[in-house]
Amino acid sequence: MNIPNFINLLSDWLVGENEISLLPRQKWIQVIVLYEVQDYSIFRTESGEELNTEELIVDGEKIAFPVLLGRKLKAVQRRTGHAIIRSVRDEYACKFETAEGGVTGLCRKCPECFLRGAAGGRGEEYNIQSRVFYSAYYAIEPERLITDLFTRNAIDDLVKVTGAALTSNQVIKPQAHIPAIFSLYSVTERELIYFLKTVQRARRVGARVTEGGLIKPISVAITGYRYELLSPLELSLHVYKLLKNDIENLWKIPTEKIVNALKSFV
Repeated sequence: MNIPNFINLLSDWLVGENEISLLPRQKWIQVIVLYEVQDYSIFRTESGEELNTEELIVDGEKIAFPVLLGRKLKAVQRRTGHAIIRSVRDEYACKFETAEGGVTGLCRKCPECFLRGAAGGRGEEYNIQSRVFYSAYYAIEPERLITDLFTRNAIDDLVKVTGAALTSNQVIKPQAHIPAIFSLYSVTERELIYFLKTVQRARRVGARVTEGGLIKPISVAITGYRYELLSPLELSLHVYKLLKNDIENLWKIPTEKIVNALKSFV
């Protein structure tokens, strides 16, 4: 994608550098990305052992779909953003920490804090609200087609044989697909480009990311409007209905075909 070209097309929905303010304008950018799962992945809440799933009504039928929560992507994109800035500014010390009484470590001065928000600790004068809005993102394939159960075993170091099972985890299988829509509110050209860099470079999400959780972000479309025109739920259901026969009969369908189905929604 040629960045200058698409920036020019979105100029009506971006704010100027001299218009940056804590009081936003009614200008929305929506970024549509298709995540292709590249490794066995676990998308769940911190306190749960089961994958996040949701039963949706599709043509009168209840179907369970895996769900990737937006806050998981926000966290990994924020950490990626901090690393990007830190790589060019040695003195950069902004980081997300939790402590008694609230959050500490966020400087509330850097591009990351100003774009994705920052909460001050107890006694701080102000917080900054995020201008990047996330949602829950639904796989286009039903849970029964793209999940499996993995059992981890202990290995005896002396005799090198498998011992008792340690734990079992439900996982998302490779080549599953999860569309996502990120909504940016009243952002500048440089903020948009910075955000897109964090999306492209944040490649692992979920639990046990040192052993899996690799995802590949595929750019689909960027749109501008006066409000959040597109919904992630409607997007995933649109693709599932459009490709239902392919998904149900042979769920590992070409990514290009899914991208074209996504573009037909925009």
